[in-house]
Amino acid sequence: MSDIIHVLPDSIANQIAAGEVIQRPASILKELVENSLDAGAKHIVIEIEDAGKACLKVTDDGCGMSPMDARMAFERHATSKIAKVDDLFALQSMGFRGEALASIASVAQIELTTRRKEDDMATQLILNGSEVMEVRHVAAPIGSCFVIRNIFFNVPARRRFLKSNQTEIKHLLEQFERIALVYPSISFSFYSDKNLVLDLPATSQRRRISDTLGHTFDKGLIPIDFNNEILTISGFVSQPDHAKKRGAEQFLFVNGRYMRHPYFHRAIISVYEKLLAPGYAPNYFLFFSVDPSRIDVNIHPTKTEIKFLDEQAIFKLLTIAIHQSLSTKLAIPTIDFERKSIVDIPIYSGKKDHVLPSPDQPLDPSYNPFSAQGTADGASYTTPIASSSHRPKVDWQSMFESFERHRCNKKENGTAPIPVPSQQDPSNLYSKESPKQEPLFPNEESLILAESLSNAPRGCFLHAKKYIISSISRGLVLIDYKRAQQRILYEQIKKELAQEDKELISRKMLFPEICSFPIKEIALVDQLLPDLASVGFEITSLGGGCYSILSVPGFIEDDIRGSVQQIVSTAIEQSISSREALIELLALQLATNKGKSGLSPSTENLESLIAQLFSCEECTYTPQGKLIMRILSDEDIQREFS
Repeated sequence: MSDIIHVLPDSIANQIAAGEVIQRPASILKELVENSLDAGAKHIVIEIEDAGKACLKVTDDGCGMSPMDARMAFERHATSKIAKVDDLFALQSMGFRGEALASIASVAQIELTTRRKEDDMATQLILNGSEVMEVRHVAAPIGSCFVIRNIFFNVPARRRFLKSNQTEIKHLLEQFERIALVYPSISFSFYSDKNLVLDLPATSQRRRISDTLGHTFDKGLIPIDFNNEILTISGFVSQPDHAKKRGAEQFLFVNGRYMRHPYFHRAIISVYEKLLAPGYAPNYFLFFSVDPSRIDVNIHPTKTEIKFLDEQAIFKLLTIAIHQSLSTKLAIPTIDFERKSIVDIPIYSGKKDHVLPSPDQPLDPSYNPFSAQGTADGASYTTPIASSSHRPKVDWQSMFESFERHRCNKKENGTAPIPVPSQQDPSNLYSKESPKQEPLFPNEESLILAESLSNAPRGCFLHAKKYIISSISRGLVLIDYKRAQQRILYEQIKKELAQEDKELISRKMLFPEICSFPIKEIALVDQLLPDLASVGFEITSLGGGCYSILSVPGFIEDDIRGSVQQIVSTAIEQSISSREALIELLALQLATNKGKSGLSPSTENLESLIAQLFSCEECTYTPQGKLIMRILSDEDIQREFS
């Protein structure tokens, strides 16, 4: 029997490695930008076309490579970071495996242009699926420029697994954020299809967070600064009132490297448990500095899962650091002032003994405004204001008598009387000994309820302010009226928006509402604007993730900004890219939000709601699949009493 074990060719081995390291264009972005950081770059430019599928270009001003290093960089396990085994436990650089460039080259077409400071000419390599096609000398600035074209061109099965452009751009921006946040001293520029998406100059850590994720984050950040012999923790956590119900920004970094660590995340959440409502999560941006010999970053190909030697100790230190910062901030609220804008107000230095005289106004302690003559003893007394305005006197006794006559008439007609105050001395109306008075007019809700119950037929009424019970030919039907409202609104809105030939009625805003989205979602929001305009929204970009809402469809009445943010965020999460899918989402969101109003128990309203429900295409279930009504047949009722 012949030997069956053999060594794989480099091309196949590289593609196997690419399956672990290169999953999508965002993976290539991570590896190339990390190489630029290791090269000492101060400015990095990222350009993508067709969400990185057609082209991904990374340009830096780092140290560059020699012609031999440029060629060797694409060999498997070729690296300048590791020379001996001990180096694996003292890593100070981002990349060290030596697999990234070889893996990228095996599944894409690459053009590399690089030049060192001491070289007169740059070296340019052109590779096609791990095969070097051309090497030449060209003119180029100091640094390196990687151009990656046609990712997975030779692995069609892998290319089919790539998602839509919206999803891939979102992953690219998420990967970009993880790098930009931890290196605020380096400037970054991000272009998508030749449009500038992000331009981040070198700045402070706090400013980099607001520049990257939006200026709304800056207001609610609490700084963290904790130093210990085990580790150093710095960064920011959010105030409890700035927590989010969805889309909380949560980042953990160790030694300049982004990481996922559920154990440390649980430590942070445990501090906020009693400070947040259920379903809300805090934002946090925490940077750990640990001795490299006490962590292991070599347990996952993407190096996002890191093992710590002192996990339990770090868990306790992390909770202490966050608890101290929150306690200080919440116990001692501070107001930040800009010293330059403070206006000096001169202090009055006049004489303190100069006191203005009190006004000489006559006062009559026995004055009673309810007296017919104006005073208790019948003497006429008129203030200067009253005499000048000639106000007519109010005959309070006649007014009370008219109320009494009205009450008697109501009593004779068989209706409930209107209670009137007892005939007592007006001066004792507010004394403690006076009896408790009934309200002058009965509660409006009780009148509506009494009238509806007196006029309602026996076959239709509202039970427990939630369920409509009505008699039908087969028995009884129980309807959850709030769910019925959702189904009715859902079909009405969907039918209204689906009519393309009909001009939709939009409501112009008197004052435009301003809403904001994370920077990573700007490209996705801009792609949704034409579809939103086709259903009645008029939204314009103000830059920096802020948008102005100028008009909305007529059926959006309350919380316009919240409704728009919820609709757009949900559309991005679900990768909605068609008008029909947007109409479905819009109808569902608006019906859910508006279908929670109360229902008057009058017979007309109940019957009208039932008629609208049974005219719907689907009247049994809500758009979310919840049961709207249940029918109890005569047999079911008889069975209960048998």
